[in-house]
Amino acid sequence: MKDPRVASCPAGEDDRGSASVVGAMLMMSAVAAVAVVAGIAHVAVMNCRAATAADLAALSAADAARGLTTGDPCDVATSVARGNGARLVSCTEVPGLAGAIDVDVEVDLNSWVKVLGPARGMARAGPPAESSSEPR
Repeated sequence: MKDPRVASCPAGEDDRGSASVVGAMLMMSAVAAVAVVAGIAHVAVMNCRAATAADLAALSAADAARGLTTGDPCDVATSVARGNGARLVSCTEVPGLAGAIDVDVEVDLNSWVKVLGPARGMARAGPPAESSSEPR
């Protein structure tokens, strides 16, 4: 006689096919993990691109501010930033440091990680520091 307190499957029903469901869930988890890693990698690459664009824009603008190249420093910075896939957000001369320029640039992220906002890069460039005539 069966114990009425123990549940049993009706005749002919068992858990066949449950491994397929578990396998599908594992595959979906793996795809989601790869997507997260790809998003993080994309953000890291775009941050490097923004930093590079900011460095180059600041150096070019500082050269223009010192008269080493022609043009308005901020116009030069805008052109260099655009050439490196970035957008110039701000360009200011540093008070008290002749020929020094601060720049701030942004690089847009792909649409699927755009919720994180743009990648930003900031840089300052100016004339070389005064040094003594003695070699080190």
